[in-house]
Amino acid sequence: MPEVGKKLVTRRHLIRGASVGLVGAAGAAVLAACGETQITEKIVTQEVIKEVPVEKVVTKEVIKEVQVEKVVTKEVVKEVPVEKIVKTEVVKEVPVAVEKVVVKEVVREVTAAAAPIPEGPISGGT
Repeated sequence: MPEVGKKLVTRRHLIRGASVGLVGAAGAAVLAACGETQITEKIVTQEVIKEVPVEKVVTKEVIKEVQVEKVVTKEVVKEVPVEKIVKTEVVKEVPVAVEKVVVKEVVREVTAAAAPIPEGPISGGT
């Protein structure tokens, strides 16, 4: 228990105080934005004329004639070796005789046992 007479600042009290301050600042900004704005017009007429003296006047013409005459006559002969590749395709027909003889011998032995003969009249199943 805290002693009487000492003030405690807890985390909750600090956060609560900060949030109240932020809400107050935001409200003040909203109220300031709602106010009237003032428009001020100023007409400024000022004319500045500044003359700068020219120190050098350059008037020089250079005419230079360059004669360019160059006749190039050069004949280039180049021999390129040509490789000749000849491809020939030869198709030969070869007679093929295929003979397939299948011989299968099946030997089965069947033995029958005699069934007992019933006594009495034989019915036709109807």
